[in-house]
Amino acid sequence: MRLNPDFHQILVRLNSKATVSKNIFIRSRMLLHIHNKPINFSQFGRELNHDPDTISKWHYRCSDANYQWTELVRNTIEEPGHAGELLRKERLAEQLLSDSPRSGAPATYSAEQYTLIVSLPLCPHLNTIDRSRIGQPEN
Repeated sequence: MRLNPDFHQILVRLNSKATVSKNIFIRSRMLLHIHNKPINFSQFGRELNHDPDTISKWHYRCSDANYQWTELVRNTIEEPGHAGELLRKERLAEQLLSDSPRSGAPATYSAEQYTLIVSLPLCPHLNTIDRSRIGQPEN
C-alpha cells in the first residue's frame, strides 16, 4: 500500500507520541511498515512479530481511508471547533485506527449506578428498594 503523504506524516507523528494508546501505536506501526512494499502479510507478520491476519485486517480497513484521506481531512477541518488542523488530523487518524464498537462490549454504568450496585450486598436496608427503578429519575 502506498500511503497518502499527509496520512503518512500523521502516522509518523502518532508513532512518536508518548501519549498515544498501545493499539493505535501498533496499528500505525503496521501501516508504516507495509508502506510502499509488495503485499506479503506472512512476511510482515514475521518482521513485526504480529499475527498476519491482524495486519491484513488493518491494511484493508485503512486502505479506503488512505485513498479518501484528503476529503476526510477537509470535512474534519470544516467542522466547528477550536483544535488546530494538525490536532484534528491526528484525532482523525486515531479514530480510523480505533476499534469499532462491538455488540459484546461490557455494559457501562454511571458512577451512581455502580455505587448502588456495589452497596446492595453491604447495606441490608437497601435490599428493600425497588431494583427495577435503578438508574431511573426520581419522581
